[in-house]
Amino acid sequence: MKNIMKNIFTKYSYLTLLITMIFAFQLSINAQVEITFSFDHGQVTGIAPNEFYEFDIMASASAPSQFYIAQVYVDYNTSAFGSSISGTVDISRGLLLADVTTGGFGGYTLIPNDNSPSKLSISNTHVFFGPDGYSLSNPLSITPIVYAHVKIQILDNSQNSEISFDGTVIEIDQQQRYYSTPATSTIELYSPVTFGSGLNNPLPVELISFSVNSVNDTKAQLEWETATEVNNYGFEIERAVKMETEEENPDDPTPLIMNWK
Repeated sequence: MKNIMKNIFTKYSYLTLLITMIFAFQLSINAQVEITFSFDHGQVTGIAPNEFYEFDIMASASAPSQFYIAQVYVDYNTSAFGSSISGTVDISRGLLLADVTTGGFGGYTLIPNDNSPSKLSISNTHVFFGPDGYSLSNPLSITPIVYAHVKIQILDNSQNSEISFDGTVIEIDQQQRYYSTPATSTIELYSPVTFGSGLNNPLPVELISFSVNSVNDTKAQLEWETATEVNNYGFEIERAVKMETEEENPDDPTPLIMNWK
């Protein structure tokens, strides 16, 4: 009787171990994928008073996945850009949100909203017409790719940009999803959700005037005045010299060749 009970116990132990191993293996297969958002390519464009601060929001994943939706929250300096900017900010889709046209159609749309007067919410939708969401979505892997390009008008260029992610918004980890199973529209949560550092670039020098005057027909005197300069190292001056390789002909529409020095 003892031997029989021992054999039953041994077989039961092996069975339990086997079930545990299978369950653990299944969990490893269905392990969730991490998503990371970061900023890149921050720059000032335009000329005062129509200057803009532009940057890319990048995304990457810890393993290959088919991107579905996301939502990020971006804090910014209201002294530099104003408040509640969702109606004036220019947001365009990055390569991650490009249309998919093979085997059907999959399309992404960006939606900006004001989460607060100093916090911009950027989210996206995904719709498809075809067999399934997995095959009509874009891949996201460990290589960062542009999720969205953001262009904000500068109202006060004596300020710093102070652009950063807010990862403390309630249920932010419930808003990032991917298609998890080939040939289906099954979705999973990206988890965990992580964020890169912010952009705190100084905004540009504000130029009031710039003039050039000839001195004895041999030299040029440059004069300029600035209203503000934040962390300005200095100025670089370039001149253009016309190449005297042939006689000018006023009737010749060919552009003159200019050499920058």
